[in-house]
Amino acid sequence: MPGLGPMVLPGKVGFADDKGWRLTPATSRRSWRTILSATAPRGRSCAMAISACWLETAPKGFSPDWVRYEKGKGWELKADKPIIGSYDAIRVYLWVGMLNDGDKQKTRLLAHF
Repeated sequence: MPGLGPMVLPGKVGFADDKGWRLTPATSRRSWRTILSATAPRGRSCAMAISACWLETAPKGFSPDWVRYEKGKGWELKADKPIIGSYDAIRVYLWVGMLNDGDKQKTRLLAHF
């Protein structure tokens, strides 16, 4: 994604259009970096994009269920529906807590969430 980096979409259909992408931060795990870096040279970049997604879409430490990333604009936090952080979003906090102690972003992410 231009300006963000490589991301894994939640599914094959319905999450990308000409203007941007629809994501759920909860389905993105930094621990995928280990798997992705073994198979794709951009695995490390993907982990950084996931950190950016988590931090930038939760400015007050509360992760939303769904977000939209617009080409040339970045995160679109104004939505046609209210921004909700519920059961779906809870996995963000789980993934942060489960990060390997050697992950350079762990301290920053724990402090934020």
